[in-house]
Amino acid sequence: MNAANPPSDPAFAEREQRRQAMADRHLERLDQVIEAGMGMIGALAAQVAETGPQVVEGDVALAYSRFSRAVRQGILLQTHLLDEPEQKPEAKSKAKGEAEKEEIYVTWLEPDASKARVPQGARRPHRRAHGA
Repeated sequence: MNAANPPSDPAFAEREQRRQAMADRHLERLDQVIEAGMGMIGALAAQVAETGPQVVEGDVALAYSRFSRAVRQGILLQTHLLDEPEQKPEAKSKAKGEAEKEEIYVTWLEPDASKARVPQGARRPHRRAHGA
């Protein structure tokens, strides 16, 4: 815990309570979005199997791809919201550019002699085809 905001501090407790309430609301909304998306995928599957009404006109595969991506994104967001609070400050510091520095090596390549400019009157080197 941060020494400036000990757990016994009333302001800290209030902020933590508000944060938790907001996270709970977000999780509820994400549950609703995921359920709606799964309902759309089910209706689309029924359309393909010709056991339900037509819910999409046009490219059914594209619609399925979009619905399933929306559901996957919702699940991913839920996972991020449920991460342990101890893990979040590390991710924030990396996002601010405080990540570990990496070494980058640069290699200079010499120009290919066969493609270099040849003075007028000089002959280019002869290339042989493989197996010739």
